[in-house]
Amino acid sequence: MKTALPLFLGLLISCPAFAQTTTPLTTEPPPPIPLTNSAVNGVEDMFSLSGTLALTSNYIASGVSQTDNDPALQGSFNALTKYGIYGEVWASTVNFPNGYGNTAYLESDWSIGYQNQYQDLSYDFGYVYYFYPGSVELDYGEIFLDLGYNIFNAEIKYTPNASNEGENGVYVEGGATVPILPKYAFGLKDLEVGGTLGYSWYSGNLSTEDYVNWELFLQKTWHERMVTQLAYTDTEGETGTPDHLDGAKISGTITLLLF
Repeated sequence: MKTALPLFLGLLISCPAFAQTTTPLTTEPPPPIPLTNSAVNGVEDMFSLSGTLALTSNYIASGVSQTDNDPALQGSFNALTKYGIYGEVWASTVNFPNGYGNTAYLESDWSIGYQNQYQDLSYDFGYVYYFYPGSVELDYGEIFLDLGYNIFNAEIKYTPNASNEGENGVYVEGGATVPILPKYAFGLKDLEVGGTLGYSWYSGNLSTEDYVNWELFLQKTWHERMVTQLAYTDTEGETGTPDHLDGAKISGTITLLLF
């Protein structure tokens, strides 16, 4: 999910960068949460902490369900220093085969990065490693760069081990989030509408071909402590997953800022 990045970057924790498939691909690290952080006792001038808890009706990454279209429980813990260096742990329940006769039920993402802002341009880059307890065959790492300017957002992610077969994988995405004035939203404040368009590219002979995914969403922030979101996602191209895991889907997510 914190930070100079636009709000929706930190709250769309149900949307990682590369989708896991029956031949596992990659996911994106959730950026540090951009909501208000609580200070550490006596050293608030050094770093701050934040934590979130979320429930989503379907954990979708790059247009592909990571939970076999079932709900997921998710959470994060973030430590941000005054120098812009941060570390974060993010976790979610999942449900997909690991290709070795077992099924992964938990994803744990450990990331470290640096974020800052120059005038209206924010940036966040770092490294994330994905752990799948009980299914170590799925573990992998990737580097990422996120950019934000006004209402716009862009990101690029790279892994040298797509599908755990030593092939390169690149994901690029662009999007925007636009506030809706209360007079056009029945008096509701802190209401936003947005969308993203992403492209996944893989080298080598993988079951997954290059494909496009997109998302449209409506979200509302409640007293800076809770965000609710309704999203529509879809894909175009061969994702390498069973047909019921990709394509058009509607999902809802509730995210709570714990501290």
